[in-house]
Amino acid sequence: MEPNFKSYFFSPSNDVLNSTDLYNPCYQHLYRCLAARATRPGQVLPEVDADVKAMLSSPAEVLKAAQSHLQSIDRLFKREVVEKKKQKVTGNELFAKK
Repeated sequence: MEPNFKSYFFSPSNDVLNSTDLYNPCYQHLYRCLAARATRPGQVLPEVDADVKAMLSSPAEVLKAAQSHLQSIDRLFKREVVEKKKQKVTGNELFAKK
């Protein structure tokens, strides 16, 4: 008898990346802010820790390797700011029966 695909791969015992074992920098900062608010109410919340910022930033080797590719993309696809024009809506148009 073949094993059930869903029950094997999605069971808690076979979870390869168990979310309770992973370090989440967003939750780390959230819990730090909650602790600061509980212990020092009314004061400014703490800044993001350096180790949390380091986890969220790209490695220097990756940035260095991607620099030439990013420059070629920047050269091929010109960027420009497009301002969206506001459309004036009158009351008649807004409440007109369709």
